[in-house]
Amino acid sequence: MTIVLPHGVLFRGGSEEEIRKNLIEKNNIDAIIGLPANIFFGTGIPTIVMVLRQKRENDDILFVDASKGFAKVGKNNQLRARDIRKIVDAVTERRDIPKFSRRVSRDTIRENDYNLNIPRYVNSAETDEQWDIYATMFGGIPNCELDAFAPMWSKFPSLRAELFRDLDNGYSELIPSHDDLRRVIADNAEVRQFNESYAETVSNVGKSLDDYLIDRLREPEFVADLNPQFHLSALTSFLFDYLKPFNLIDEYAAYQVLTEHWAQISGDLEIIHSEGLVAANVVDPNMVVKKKDGKDVEVQDGWAGRIIPIDLVERVMLSDELASVENDRAALEATRSHIAEIIENLPEAEGETPWLKEDGSAFVPKELKAKVKKIKQEYGSKAPEGSVEFMLLDADKSLDLEKKQKAAYNAALIELISKAIETIENLTPDDIITLLKAKWSTPLNDALIDVDRRLISDFTSLLTSLSEKYSETLVDIDNNITSAEKSLASLIDNLTGSDNDMAGLREFQKLLRHE
Repeated sequence: MTIVLPHGVLFRGGSEEEIRKNLIEKNNIDAIIGLPANIFFGTGIPTIVMVLRQKRENDDILFVDASKGFAKVGKNNQLRARDIRKIVDAVTERRDIPKFSRRVSRDTIRENDYNLNIPRYVNSAETDEQWDIYATMFGGIPNCELDAFAPMWSKFPSLRAELFRDLDNGYSELIPSHDDLRRVIADNAEVRQFNESYAETVSNVGKSLDDYLIDRLREPEFVADLNPQFHLSALTSFLFDYLKPFNLIDEYAAYQVLTEHWAQISGDLEIIHSEGLVAANVVDPNMVVKKKDGKDVEVQDGWAGRIIPIDLVERVMLSDELASVENDRAALEATRSHIAEIIENLPEAEGETPWLKEDGSAFVPKELKAKVKKIKQEYGSKAPEGSVEFMLLDADKSLDLEKKQKAAYNAALIELISKAIETIENLTPDDIITLLKAKWSTPLNDALIDVDRRLISDFTSLLTSLSEKYSETLVDIDNNITSAEKSLASLIDNLTGSDNDMAGLREFQKLLRHE
C-alpha cells in the first residue's frame, strides 16, 4: 500500500511519533519517497510517498530523495518519465544511489529516535563551490578540484595529461588556451573512440525498433495484436542493456529521450492498430482554430498526412523537386534582401518621400512607379551610379523581379505539395515502412547520440569554468587596478576647470596615487 503524506509526519512528535515507532517496529515501512514541492494541484508543500507492506523479508527502510528531479510546467512542478523510472528502479531493486537513495537499517533509525526525515539519511545537497587561497593568490588549478572529474579521467586516461601540466606542488596549469579547450577534448583519441562506440551501440535501439516493430507492420496479424506499451518496455530493456558499458552516460536521460519520441510513435501505432497500415495512405485536411469576428472558428489550413508527414515525403521521395522549390525560395529571399539593402542605403531625402512607407520599412509600389517614370523622363533607363535616382530604378526592377519570383515560388510550392499528396496516396507497403523508419527510428537515434554530445559539452564547460576561475590571480587584479589608477591620475593633469573643480580633482588624484 502507498499513501501520500505531508513531509512533517516523518519527524513530528506526539501521536505521529508513536505511529512511526509502531510501524517501524512491526517492520511495515518498506520505502519513503520524498517528492518535489508544488507537485500536486492545490498545495505547494513538500510531500512524501510512504510504501507500506504487511509482511517483508528485509527489515531496512529505503529512503529516496526525489525532490530534485522535475520539470517546471506552468506554476507547478511535474515528474518527468525519467524521474518516475528512476524512482521505480530504486524502489523495486532497492538500490543505493549516491545523493538519491539509501537503505537504512532499523537499528540506525532507532538510534535516531525513530526520526524518518529524509535529509538525515540521504544527502542530496549540491557541493558548495570552493576557492583555493593559494591558487587565488598565485594561480594554478588545485589538483583536488581536477580530481572531482575522476570518472572522466578514468574513462579517458590520456586526456588529463593533454589538458593540464602538473606543477608538482598540488596544482596544475592549463596547457591549451581556453578558446582551444573544446577542440582538444573533441580531438582526443579516447574521446573520439568513446563517441564512435556509443553512436554505434545506440544505433541498435533504432535497429531493434526497425526489426521487431516497423518491419512487422506488413503483417495483418501483427497489426491486429499491436500493444505499444509492450514494445516500449522491450525497447527500454534494450536501451538499458546497450548502455551498461557506458557508465558515464545517464541512462535516465537516454530513457527520457526514448519516452519523448515514443509519444508520437505510440499515437501512430494506435491509428495503425485501428485502421491498418493503409492509414499511412490517407491525407486529411489540416484543421486549425483561428479568430473570426472575435470567435474561435475551425478552418482548413492546408493538408496533413494521417501518419506520414507531407514534408517527410518531400525530403525522402521528392528530393529533386524539393531542391528546386528551395532554390526558388532562396532566389526570392535574395531579392527581398537586396530591396531591404537599398532601403537601408538610401540617403535621407529632403522633403516628402511618398514612395516609402512612413516607417521606412518598405517601398510603396504605386508611388515608386510614379517616381521612376519621372526619373526615366529625365535620365532615361540609367541614372548616375550611386545616386538616389539610380537606387530607385534598381528598387523598381527588384520589386518587379520579386513579384515574378513570388508567383513562381508559390506555384512550385503548390505543385510540390500536390505531388506529395499524390505520392502518399499511392505509397506501397515497402514505401510506408521506409518512411516510418525515417520518421521514427532516425530521429530517435539522433536524439540518443545527442545525450553523449551533451555529456562531453557539459564536461568541457565545467573544465572551462574551473580553468577561468583561477586564470587571473588577486595579484594580477590588484596590479591592473593600480595601473588603471595611475593612468587615470595622469589623465586628470590634462583637465581644466574652475578653482573648485581643480581642487577637487587634485584631491581625487591623491586618492588614486594613494598619497
